[in-house]
Amino acid sequence: MWLLGTIKKFVSGLDEMAKKHILHESLLKVLTMRQGCTESNAEYMKRFTTYLQTLDVAGGRHILCSPKIVDAVDTKNPTRDEINAEEERFKAMCHLKRSDSVRYGKMLKSLEESPDLGRGEYPTTVATTCDLMARQSSQLNDGYGGRGVR
Repeated sequence: MWLLGTIKKFVSGLDEMAKKHILHESLLKVLTMRQGCTESNAEYMKRFTTYLQTLDVAGGRHILCSPKIVDAVDTKNPTRDEINAEEERFKAMCHLKRSDSVRYGKMLKSLEESPDLGRGEYPTTVATTCDLMARQSSQLNDGYGGRGVR
């Protein structure tokens, strides 16, 4: 929390160059981070959430929702709930796609193929992504006699 408070104070100052730098860096971290091969799902989620909070504080929350793809009744004027739902879908997809490819590669491949088969199976919230990863981890642990990484 201290770090977030410090960043918030720094970003809210008059130095626009620093604000732009933090926005750029936080966006890169959200999009390029990767779950470590021994990193727990809880630690990965904590790190992912921290990067998202930094992106938000830096003024980049709007990046999480493209007006061109938001599911809205009125596409020219989406509601706050519709925007929030699209942001959540984007976060869920980023979180899942950047998870450990060794542990979750098979599941990710299946999810990537699902739209081609007429099924939209990607989780739509970060919470359902975490649940899916936890269930997959349990299956891996069962398959390896309890020696898998959680």
